[in-house]
Amino acid sequence: MPIIHHPIIGVLLAAGRSSRMQHFKPLIPWPPQQSSSSIAPHGTVLSASFNVIAPHVSSMFVVTGHRQFEIFRALAPHCFTAVFSPSDAPMITSIRAAISASLKLNPSHVFLHLADHPAVAPATISQIINGARDLPDRAIIPTFKNSGGHPILLPAALCNSILSPVADVGLRDFLHSKSDLMHRLPVDDPGILIDLDTPDDYLRARSS
Repeated sequence: MPIIHHPIIGVLLAAGRSSRMQHFKPLIPWPPQQSSSSIAPHGTVLSASFNVIAPHVSSMFVVTGHRQFEIFRALAPHCFTAVFSPSDAPMITSIRAAISASLKLNPSHVFLHLADHPAVAPATISQIINGARDLPDRAIIPTFKNSGGHPILLPAALCNSILSPVADVGLRDFLHSKSDLMHRLPVDDPGILIDLDTPDDYLRARSS
Protein backbone atom coordinates (compact mmCIF):
# COMPACT_ATOMS: atom_id res chain seq x y z
CA MET A 1 0.00 0.00 0.00
CA PRO A 2 1.51 3.39 -0.96
CA ILE A 3 2.38 5.75 1.88
CA ILE A 4 1.10 9.33 1.84
CA HIS A 5 4.24 11.40 2.54
CA HIS A 6 2.80 14.91 2.33
CA PRO A 7 0.16 16.28 4.70
CA ILE A 8 -3.57 16.02 4.25
CA ILE A 9 -5.27 19.39 4.67
CA GLY A 10 -8.85 19.77 5.88
CA VAL A 11 -11.30 22.33 4.52
CA LEU A 12 -14.68 23.12 6.08
CA LEU A 13 -17.08 25.20 3.98
CA ALA A 14 -19.09 27.51 6.26
CA ALA A 15 -19.65 30.71 4.29
CA GLY A 16 -23.34 30.33 3.42
CA ARG A 17 -26.40 32.14 4.76
CA SER A 18 -28.49 29.09 5.80
CA SER A 19 -31.34 30.62 3.82
CA ARG A 20 -33.54 27.48 3.93
CA MET A 21 -33.11 26.94 7.68
CA GLN A 22 -35.09 29.03 10.18
CA HIS A 23 -31.93 29.53 12.22
CA PHE A 24 -28.25 29.97 11.40
CA LYS A 25 -27.63 26.27 10.96
CA PRO A 26 -23.92 26.09 11.87
CA LEU A 27 -24.85 27.12 15.41
CA ILE A 28 -27.84 24.88 16.06
CA PRO A 29 -27.24 22.12 18.64
CA TRP A 30 -25.69 18.82 17.68
CA PRO A 31 -26.40 16.10 18.55
CA PRO A 32 -30.08 17.12 18.57
CA GLN A 33 -32.02 16.99 21.79
CA GLN A 34 -34.52 14.16 21.77
CA SER A 35 -36.94 15.99 24.08
CA SER A 36 -37.23 19.20 26.04
CA SER A 37 -36.07 17.36 29.16
CA SER A 38 -32.87 16.11 27.55
CA ILE A 39 -29.53 17.37 28.73
CA ALA A 40 -28.47 20.20 26.43
CA PRO A 41 -25.82 19.10 23.94
CA HIS A 42 -22.38 20.62 24.27
CA GLY A 43 -21.76 21.09 20.56
CA THR A 44 -23.14 22.61 17.40
CA VAL A 45 -23.60 21.39 13.85
CA LEU A 46 -20.53 23.47 12.98
CA SER A 47 -18.24 22.03 15.66
CA ALA A 48 -19.39 18.48 14.96
CA SER A 49 -18.75 18.90 11.23
CA PHE A 50 -15.32 20.38 11.99
CA ASN A 51 -14.48 17.40 14.19
CA VAL A 52 -15.43 14.94 11.46
CA ILE A 53 -12.17 15.65 9.64
CA ALA A 54 -9.97 17.67 12.03
CA PRO A 55 -8.48 14.67 13.91
CA HIS A 56 -7.31 13.18 10.61
CA VAL A 57 -5.54 16.16 9.02
CA SER A 58 -2.44 18.22 9.71
CA SER A 59 -4.11 21.64 9.31
CA MET A 60 -7.65 22.98 9.03
CA PHE A 61 -8.99 25.79 6.87
CA VAL A 62 -12.49 27.13 7.50
CA VAL A 63 -14.19 29.17 4.81
CA THR A 64 -16.35 31.89 6.34
CA GLY A 65 -18.57 34.63 4.99
CA HIS A 66 -21.96 35.21 6.58
CA ARG A 67 -21.76 35.94 10.34
CA GLN A 68 -18.10 35.00 10.31
CA PHE A 69 -17.33 36.28 13.82
CA GLU A 70 -19.95 33.94 15.26
CA ILE A 71 -18.24 31.12 13.38
CA PHE A 72 -14.92 32.16 14.94
CA ARG A 73 -16.40 32.17 18.44
CA ALA A 74 -18.07 28.80 17.96
CA LEU A 75 -14.75 27.24 16.88
CA ALA A 76 -12.58 29.23 19.29
CA PRO A 77 -11.16 26.17 21.12
CA HIS A 78 -9.92 24.76 17.81
CA CYS A 79 -6.91 25.67 15.68
CA PHE A 80 -7.72 26.66 12.11
CA THR A 81 -6.98 29.22 9.42
CA ALA A 82 -9.93 31.33 8.26
CA VAL A 83 -10.49 31.96 4.57
CA PHE A 84 -13.07 34.56 3.57
CA SER A 85 -15.53 34.03 0.72
CA PRO A 86 -18.61 36.16 -0.05
CA SER A 87 -21.69 34.46 1.39
CA ASP A 88 -23.75 35.02 -1.76
CA ALA A 89 -21.13 33.66 -4.15
CA PRO A 90 -21.46 30.17 -5.69
CA MET A 91 -20.01 27.38 -3.56
CA ILE A 92 -17.25 26.82 -6.11
CA THR A 93 -15.92 30.27 -5.12
CA SER A 94 -15.52 29.09 -1.51
CA ILE A 95 -13.96 25.84 -2.67
CA ARG A 96 -11.43 27.62 -4.86
CA ALA A 97 -10.51 30.09 -2.10
CA ALA A 98 -9.85 27.25 0.34
CA ILE A 99 -7.98 25.09 -2.14
CA SER A 100 -5.77 28.00 -3.16
CA ALA A 101 -4.82 28.57 0.49
CA SER A 102 -4.39 24.84 1.17
CA LEU A 103 -2.04 24.19 -1.73
CA LYS A 104 0.49 26.61 -0.25
CA LEU A 105 1.19 23.89 2.36
CA ASN A 106 2.11 21.38 -0.36
CA PRO A 107 -0.42 18.73 0.65
CA SER A 108 -0.88 15.34 -0.92
CA HIS A 109 -4.67 15.68 -0.58
CA VAL A 110 -7.37 18.08 0.56
CA PHE A 111 -10.34 16.85 2.58
CA LEU A 112 -13.38 18.88 1.56
CA HIS A 113 -16.28 18.91 4.00
CA LEU A 114 -19.49 20.89 4.53
CA ALA A 115 -20.43 22.66 7.75
CA ASP A 116 -23.90 21.07 7.74
CA HIS A 117 -22.76 17.42 7.61
CA PRO A 118 -22.11 16.57 11.28
CA ALA A 119 -22.94 12.87 11.42
CA VAL A 120 -20.10 11.11 9.57
CA ALA A 121 -18.56 8.21 11.50
CA PRO A 122 -14.80 8.29 12.30
CA ALA A 123 -14.37 4.86 10.71
CA THR A 124 -15.61 6.31 7.42
CA ILE A 125 -12.84 8.90 7.42
CA SER A 126 -10.27 6.17 7.96
CA GLN A 127 -11.74 4.22 5.04
CA ILE A 128 -11.51 7.26 2.77
CA ILE A 129 -7.87 7.85 3.70
CA ASN A 130 -7.06 4.20 3.10
CA GLY A 131 -8.77 4.51 -0.27
CA ALA A 132 -6.45 7.39 -1.12
CA ARG A 133 -3.44 5.29 -0.19
CA ASP A 134 -4.56 2.66 -2.68
CA LEU A 135 -5.56 5.20 -5.36
CA PRO A 136 -3.52 8.33 -4.63
CA ASP A 137 -4.34 10.08 -7.92
CA ARG A 138 -8.12 9.77 -7.59
CA ALA A 139 -10.77 11.76 -5.79
CA ILE A 140 -12.31 9.51 -3.15
CA ILE A 141 -16.08 9.99 -2.83
CA PRO A 142 -17.87 7.95 -0.16
CA THR A 143 -21.18 6.38 -1.14
CA PHE A 144 -24.03 4.82 0.80
CA LYS A 145 -26.53 2.74 -1.17
CA ASN A 146 -25.07 4.19 -4.38
CA SER A 147 -25.58 7.83 -3.30
CA GLY A 148 -22.50 10.01 -3.03
CA GLY A 149 -21.87 11.92 0.19
CA HIS A 150 -19.29 13.91 2.12
CA PRO A 151 -16.52 14.49 2.88
CA ILE A 152 -14.56 13.98 -0.31
CA LEU A 153 -10.81 13.64 -0.53
CA LEU A 154 -9.11 15.37 -3.46
CA PRO A 155 -5.54 14.75 -4.63
CA ALA A 156 -3.43 17.88 -5.03
CA ALA A 157 -3.18 17.53 -8.81
CA LEU A 158 -6.95 17.55 -9.12
CA CYS A 159 -7.12 20.56 -6.79
CA ASN A 160 -4.86 22.45 -9.19
CA SER A 161 -7.26 21.59 -12.02
CA ILE A 162 -10.19 22.99 -10.02
CA LEU A 163 -8.35 26.32 -9.82
CA SER A 164 -7.95 26.44 -13.59
CA PRO A 165 -10.11 29.07 -15.37
CA VAL A 166 -11.14 26.28 -17.73
CA ALA A 167 -12.93 24.55 -14.83
CA ASP A 168 -15.55 27.29 -14.55
CA VAL A 169 -18.33 24.96 -13.36
CA GLY A 170 -19.58 23.65 -10.04
CA LEU A 171 -17.57 20.97 -8.27
CA ARG A 172 -20.07 18.19 -9.02
CA ASP A 173 -20.02 18.93 -12.76
CA PHE A 174 -16.25 19.23 -12.69
CA LEU A 175 -15.83 15.84 -11.03
CA HIS A 176 -18.26 14.22 -13.44
CA SER A 177 -16.15 15.58 -16.29
CA LYS A 178 -13.15 13.84 -14.69
CA SER A 179 -14.88 10.53 -13.99
CA ASP A 180 -11.67 8.62 -14.75
CA LEU A 181 -10.10 10.40 -11.76
CA MET A 182 -12.94 9.59 -9.37
CA HIS A 183 -13.35 6.57 -7.12
CA ARG A 184 -16.72 5.97 -5.50
CA LEU A 185 -16.06 4.20 -2.22
CA PRO A 186 -18.98 2.26 -0.66
CA VAL A 187 -19.19 2.77 3.11
CA ASP A 188 -21.66 1.49 5.69
CA ASP A 189 -22.45 4.96 7.00
CA PRO A 190 -25.72 6.80 6.29
CA GLY A 191 -24.18 9.80 8.06
CA ILE A 192 -22.38 10.78 4.86
CA LEU A 193 -25.78 11.71 3.42
CA ILE A 194 -27.17 13.66 6.41
CA ASP A 195 -27.35 17.20 5.07
CA LEU A 196 -29.05 19.73 7.35
CA ASP A 197 -30.44 22.25 4.88
CA THR A 198 -33.97 22.70 6.24
CA PRO A 199 -35.88 22.42 9.54
CA ASP A 200 -37.35 19.14 8.27
CA ASP A 201 -33.84 17.75 7.74
CA TYR A 202 -33.01 18.60 11.33
CA LEU A 203 -36.23 17.04 12.65
CA ARG A 204 -35.50 13.85 10.71
CA ALA A 205 -32.00 13.71 12.17
CA ARG A 206 -33.43 14.33 15.63
CA SER A 207 -35.85 11.41 15.35
CA SER A 208 -33.35 8.96 13.85
